[in-house]
Amino acid sequence: MLPETYRKALRGLALPVMALPMLPALLLALASGQSRTILGLLAGLAGTGLTVALLRRAKHGDRRRAMAALGLGTGFAAALAGGTGTVGAVLLGLAAAYGLRLAYEGLREEKPEPYQGDAGLEPFARRLAVLEGTDTRLAGAVLALRGLLREMALRPSMAGQARSLLVLGLDGLERIAQRLSAGAVAPRELTAAMSDVERAASQAAERLRASETEALDVQVTVLRQRLREEGVA
Repeated sequence: MLPETYRKALRGLALPVMALPMLPALLLALASGQSRTILGLLAGLAGTGLTVALLRRAKHGDRRRAMAALGLGTGFAAALAGGTGTVGAVLLGLAAAYGLRLAYEGLREEKPEPYQGDAGLEPFARRLAVLEGTDTRLAGAVLALRGLLREMALRPSMAGQARSLLVLGLDGLERIAQRLSAGAVAPRELTAAMSDVERAASQAAERLRASETEALDVQVTVLRQRLREEGVA
């Protein structure tokens, strides 16, 4: 097995080697003025280049982005330059993305710092830390809110609605914790209320996690629409 240093240096370089046959094909297409073929080959080369760049950067989520880039590039190349048709292009694109996933399943991505991306989340983290030391009956809801906060930090641009839920949950838990610490008797509905908070926070976190998959679905839809516009479908 190669040392880690060599693996990093060689990461992704096999893809340009496999894409080399597209270069003479592109030159021939340019010489003959085949615009559809030129577009497809350029898309394939661009997808390969972006895939290599993402794999070598290896930030959090780059493997999934690389899968999308290679899948789209392969799909366009197959449809426009290879004449495979819509179904063939989609299947080849999915196969390329899945093959990349298998080949780089062990890719070590850099983990982002949870709260560096959005300084506005730090007060929420401090409030959750205080709540973690209060009544144990709030523990499940507090844990779910912390999970939601973690997902918001990873995807700040998509965290608008989740932020409202986080604020609502924190405000409610803080008031409940204050009353309980003052000696109030917990009502029978407390357990159900905590379950509601936990479920809502978990669902919001899951929606944020699914955002990458939804983005990929949109990209696939755009690919198919573009293929129809090009008259391939």
